[in-house]
Amino acid sequence: MIRKRVLVVDDEPSVRELLGYLLDTFGHAWETACDADQALGMLEHTPFDLVLTDFKMPGMNGVELAHEIKKRKKGMRVVLITGEQPQNLTKDIDWVLLKPIVVQELRETIDLFARKRRSPQGCSADGQYDTPQPALPPGATKRLPPS
Repeated sequence: MIRKRVLVVDDEPSVRELLGYLLDTFGHAWETACDADQALGMLEHTPFDLVLTDFKMPGMNGVELAHEIKKRKKGMRVVLITGEQPQNLTKDIDWVLLKPIVVQELRETIDLFARKRRSPQGCSADGQYDTPQPALPPGATKRLPPS
């Protein structure tokens, strides 16, 4: 397994700590941000392979954060973690994980989306066109692209 760098964004310290612990056990490097503004600042100076963000946070929510990230870092993958089925998602969210988080689903989601970052041209770094992602295990929630 290739070690990936993940940014965890959540306003709850206990959630950041738990996700960090799990990322450690999966063998990935990680950093945390307590809100969207801090996350955007970190993304300017540190390369990450994936962002895991909570939906409900003070100030900018997770969907708004994803939109800002995609404007600034075109190929960055963003996974939204939320306790309720979100409505009106945009193309800026690559995947949704519902709380309570199932550890195996989190691991497989990180492995899937941190594997390849999309380039602005719609191709991965290896030149392959982005294709629909394979299904995760039963219980995982995938956001379908807007029609």
